Amino acid sequence: MKKIAYTLIATLSLLCACTSSASEETPSTVEQTAPDTSVSNNTAPTSPGPEKVVEKEDEMVTVSRSTGLGDTLTYYAVNHGDNAGDATFGNFMNGFLLPMFVDQRAVEVRLAFESTTNPRRTEEEAFRMIKDYIPVDAKKIRDFKGDGIKGEEYESATLAKALEDMYKSASSVAEEKENPGVFSVYVKFDSNGVYSAVARIGKWKE
Repeated sequence: MKKIAYTLIATLSLLCACTSSASEETPSTVEQTAPDTSVSNNTAPTSPGPEKVVEKEDEMVTVSRSTGLGDTLTYYAVNHGDNAGDATFGNFMNGFLLPMFVDQRAVEVRLAFESTTNPRRTEEEAFRMIKDYIPVDAKKIRDFKGDGIKGEEYESATLAKALEDMYKSASSVAEEKENPGVFSVYVKFDSNGVYSAVARIGKWKE
C-alpha cells in the first residue's frame, strides 16, 4: 500500500510540474510576440508614398503697376482684355485705355476719361489714376506746365532696361537715346476739368 501511495504522489507531482511549466511558457510566448507587433506599427509610417511635386507657375512681372508704360502688348491682352485696336495703337476697356506700342512695348499710355460715364476728373484723381500705369521704380525729376497741360517728369531704370532695344534702334529719336528711362506724366484739362491723362517716354518738350 505504501508503494502504491508513493507511486500516486510521484505521479501527481509530475502532473503538477508539467502544468506549471506549461503555464510559465505562455507569458514568454506573448512577450516574444509583442515586440514584433510594435516593430510592425513603427515601420509602417517610414515608407510613405511618392511625394507629389507641385510646379510653381512663373509669375508675370510687369514694368508698371497696372501693366502700363514699358509693358508688352501680350501682357496688356492678359490683364486688360481684348484689344479693339492694333499692334501699334491699342484700344482697351472700351476706349478708356489707349496705349501706343513700338516693337510690342508701350511707349505711351493715354486714359481717355471722355469715353467713360464720368468724362471730367479732378487733377488729383487723374494723376492718381495715370500713376498706376508708370514704372514702380519711377523717381520724379521736375514739374512742368503748358497750355491746358500740367505734368511731371520721371526717370526709371526698369523702363530703360525694358526699352533698351528700342533705344538702340535707328527709329529712336536722339533725345530718347540720350535719356533712356526718362518719361513724362501729364493731364490735359479745360474749364470743366481734366479730360485725359498721359504717360509717355521722353522728356517733355517745352
